[in-house]
Amino acid sequence: MHLDKTTSLLCLILFLGGHSLYPSALADTVVLKNGKKFEGIVKKETPAIVTVDIGLGTISFNRDQIAKVERSENQVIEENWQREFFSRGKFVPDGLHDFAEKFAALESSRNTAARVRGENSRIQRRRTELFNEINSIQNEISEIAAQFQSVVPEKNIQKYNSLVKHQNRLASRVVLINDKLQQDYDQSAANLEIISAYMEQLADFKNELALKKTEAKDQVQDAGSKTAGFFSSIEQRIEQYSTEFQQIEVPHQGAQDHMLVTVRVNDRIDGLFLLDTGATYVTLSSEMARNLGLGLSGKNNISVSLANGSSVSAQPVILDSMQAGDAKVHGVIAMVFPESPHDGVDGLLGMSFLREFTIQMDPVNKKLVFQKFAPN
Repeated sequence: MHLDKTTSLLCLILFLGGHSLYPSALADTVVLKNGKKFEGIVKKETPAIVTVDIGLGTISFNRDQIAKVERSENQVIEENWQREFFSRGKFVPDGLHDFAEKFAALESSRNTAARVRGENSRIQRRRTELFNEINSIQNEISEIAAQFQSVVPEKNIQKYNSLVKHQNRLASRVVLINDKLQQDYDQSAANLEIISAYMEQLADFKNELALKKTEAKDQVQDAGSKTAGFFSSIEQRIEQYSTEFQQIEVPHQGAQDHMLVTVRVNDRIDGLFLLDTGATYVTLSSEMARNLGLGLSGKNNISVSLANGSSVSAQPVILDSMQAGDAKVHGVIAMVFPESPHDGVDGLLGMSFLREFTIQMDPVNKKLVFQKFAPN
């Protein structure tokens, strides 16, 4: 009887008891469903077959015959090493070095985005503290102004000069705080640009990853190849990065140029707000502010320029929170205006809330899609 090469090899393996000529510590083990085990080095894996080098040659098993494939300790160590170092250029298959460099750049951008996200959280806390300090100083300046009414300079010049010096010190402090608030605002805006750029970079990389996998389809299907391991490692990282984004759908009313969103303010009252990406701050009508129990003394009012070039007196406040759907922001700076921007509207949903997110519009389903980078 004539035996072909593969049949002869299988007979020899069975004679050897399934053992290969490789030392056991270096060998992979293919366990068949009938209980037999074959040791060797797995050279190729596809959805259909597993090919094993047993030292005398190679033999292939159909997947439906295999219960499991046990990797050798050395193979596991090598795969872990590959996963750890592939993005640093120490394990990159031929022809994929430029792609690996793009992934390294993406990782760097992600780490920078995570750092500036943390920085923005600190800026937000500091902004609240500085804003509260300004309110306190403004109240103190109002009290000094009241004291001036009872002081006659000719009769009590010492008292008068003391009040003037105190008032000037407080006014200088307000200027310094406002400068710091502006610096923080500019830094926070720059940080959000960094995060937005990273989000675009991640989306572009995902598209290129799909293209590269298609180009290397044959190698990717070979589960034991370095190329398959390379792409698998990248996909695991990309999946991890994708989970760091919160995507929230928020329904809206009205047309695209007049979108109205229901927002819960300070976890207490729901209001109807007009989406306005051109407004620097959230605004509230005085009626909405009174319903929230916000003090409206008018002592700390400032002049605010409007889009039409006019100005109006408004009182700045910090809201504990604003929430549209599941999109929630704490410590939101808002301006209380005497009147509502439109009939039936409680205020403008401006950038002091919106800047925490990237926003996409879905006019067909009348939804806004808020996306926020929130790494652990």
